[in-house]
Amino acid sequence: MSRGRPRDVDRFVSFCICRSVPKRVTAIKFSLDEKHIYLSDKAGDVHKYVADGSDEGELLLGHVSMLLDMVLTPDDQFIVTADRDEKIRVSCLPNAYNIAGYCLGHRDFVSQVKIHPKLHHLLLSGSGDGCIGLWNYNTASCLDLLPLPHEKDEEAVFASCICCCSVTGLIAVVGVLSDLLWFFRVAEDERHLEFITRTRLAAPPLHLAFTADQMLLILVRSNRNPLLLVSASDVLKTNKVQFTNNQAYFGDTDLSLQDWDFNEGIDLPIDYTTLKKSAYDNTVDYRERKRRRLEGRDKDEHEISTVRKKDQNREDTL
Repeated sequence: MSRGRPRDVDRFVSFCICRSVPKRVTAIKFSLDEKHIYLSDKAGDVHKYVADGSDEGELLLGHVSMLLDMVLTPDDQFIVTADRDEKIRVSCLPNAYNIAGYCLGHRDFVSQVKIHPKLHHLLLSGSGDGCIGLWNYNTASCLDLLPLPHEKDEEAVFASCICCCSVTGLIAVVGVLSDLLWFFRVAEDERHLEFITRTRLAAPPLHLAFTADQMLLILVRSNRNPLLLVSASDVLKTNKVQFTNNQAYFGDTDLSLQDWDFNEGIDLPIDYTTLKKSAYDNTVDYRERKRRRLEGRDKDEHEISTVRKKDQNREDTL
């Protein structure tokens, strides 16, 4: 068995199609009928492909900045793209050159966008400014921007993964390279986010996913116990996080990954810290030169004034 390859992988995965893309892909989404695939890339473009691989792809839209995430609305009427320049763009489908609006309000790059699975008119977002955003994408309006809660002695982090339960509406959030897991919900007025609780894990999680029976699966970097389970309904009832026993949920299924090399088998989460823009003031040198020029001018004027006074005094003496 090759290194970094789980047991019996060939029983579950089969190779279908391989195609090349112009740039590194940042998000992959299927259309509602699963006949088309949408790819966003680091060049800021979104390409549309036929799922069976029978076409060369179509350039659908482009940004002037790197795209970090993308999502399709449940009715396939809009495509929502998030870029490095704090913008969330809502474009119409199939003619994505028709822009329905921009969701503006974040102060740094937008790392995540998700459509709420119960409230389909609401959009969730994560950003480098450390906030979780709630938007009505139909009107491109910002409903709420809630910072990820943290203690005074903790460094502020921003979301790398947002996951929503389609049954309960519970929202789970993971921070970049953070071992904390936050839980939120949308308020009854559907205009605010409410913080429920948070918990600290043994290691930074790699990914989150909700099952149809309201269980949150948390993938962590552990060969012995790579999956942690949390019941969404229990979190909403008790406002606490209690982990479910894996054996009680999965039975005798062996979930250990003793022969899996996490360093090769699973990519590390994107280090979004490299996307933060460095503040650079290009007027410092200009202001310094101007100060010196003005000081020199004042000095010259002072010397001229002194000479004139001496001449005047000499004339008065004569």
